[in-house]
Order: sequence, then structure tokens, then C-alpha cells
Amino acid sequence: LFYAIPHQHMFYGRGSKQIAMQHGWSPEHLHVIYNSQDMAEQIAAREKVSVTRTDQIRRELFGDTETPVVICTTRLIALRRLDLLIDAIAELKRRGTKANLIIVGDGEERASLEAQAIACGVGTHFEGACYNEQRIAELVMASNVTVAPGMVGLTAMHSMVYGVPVVTHNDADDQMPEWEAIIPGKNGSLFSKNNLASLADAIQLWLSTQYPTATTKDACHAIMDRFWNPTYQRRAIERAVCGEPADDLFDVR
Repeated sequence: LFYAIPHQHMFYGRGSKQIAMQHGWSPEHLHVIYNSQDMAEQIAAREKVSVTRTDQIRRELFGDTETPVVICTTRLIALRRLDLLIDAIAELKRRGTKANLIIVGDGEERASLEAQAIACGVGTHFEGACYNEQRIAELVMASNVTVAPGMVGLTAMHSMVYGVPVVTHNDADDQMPEWEAIIPGKNGSLFSKNNLASLADAIQLWLSTQYPTATTKDACHAIMDRFWNPTYQRRAIERAVCGEPADDLFDVR
């Protein structure tokens, strides 16, 4: 009854639209508007970060520039499963693949995560809470891959605008809509939820080069430039408000 009131509906992701269609709603009234951040600010920050600067960041944090880096930006709470991420980096080390870890954020789990990282021998920099966009750009672009072992939201957008792929779990019922931006093998990977070996495998895919390749960066930028940006979002909202049919019925891949 509630959803029958509006003439049009707006969704952050296609998964929600598909659910509505399965319940009989007309697709032309179901508008996927995606989500966005301040891309102009982020692109301006991105253009200021050189390889020289990312090398400098790595050297300052870990003492070398060659070892791949994994980053996670989130609140440090149990729900985010950062314990699983640290275990996965340790598992990769046992396999012979070394990686350092940057954790941006703060929360109640910080002390236990710091202790875990030391116990597991995982080189980890805890940045703490950070709201400086230029600093975030530098840290993300100094990394090979962003990992969200729990659900991922705007973190995916934040990472991809800086050309860095995203890894998160594959349980659609326990994800935020932004996970739909991930195209496995192109701009990220999906792993089996709560599965340590699967997470390690997914991360390892992005650690074979010093930094993300040009092809990977292009794939990250492309999905952002096409859908997950304020311009697209405004256009989709305008169509809904004006009563025009939804125009998102195509395969984004």
C-alpha cells in the first residue's frame, strides 16, 4: 500500500529495482539513480597525486616502495570484519605474497586490531579518522586495492574515483547498493562471505604489480564517469520527477 502511493520510484541500485519488478511493478516507473560523492573535489585531489608522491607515502609508512599495499577505510567496528582482513594478509604472507596494510578510520575495535596485526606479523599503518580529501587520495592511490571485508558502500566510489579496485563479499542480501559498481576481474573482485581463503584469493589478484595497471585504473574511472556521479544522478532524478520513463534498462557490463 505504501509503495502504491508514488507515481515514480527511485533506487540506489539495480538490485532493488529488480526486486520491485519481481513484485509486479512497471520498470518504466522504477528509476535507478545510483549514488555519488563530490567527484569534482576528488578528481582535483587525484590530479595532484604523482607516483613520486605515492612512493614517498609508502616509504614513510612502511620503509619501502615495492611491497604491494592493501587499504581499508571504514569505522573500526566488529561488523566490518577487519579481523578477517588482517588474517587474510597473514595468509598471503604464508603463501609467499607479502603485502602491507593501511587502515583509515577509528572505533572501538582499534586496540584489538592493532594487537592482532602485531601478533600476525602484518605490517599495518593505522591512520585513524581522516576527513582531509587530499590525504585520503594519497593513501588510496598509494595502494593496490581497497578491501571491505564486511559490506561496502560509498567506500567503493571513493576508491574507484582514485583508480583503485575494490574487493568485498558476494552476499547481495548483506551488501550496500554501491557494491554493484564492482565488475569482477576489471575493477575489483568478490569473495565468499566470511571465507578466509576466498578473501585471500580475491586480494591476491591485485598484488602482482607495484600499483594498479592503466587498464584497471581506466575500468575504475569508467564506471564512475558513466553512472556513479552527480551529473548522472541529477539526470535520473529529473526524469523521475518529470514523469519520464526510466532509461537505465541496459547491461552496465
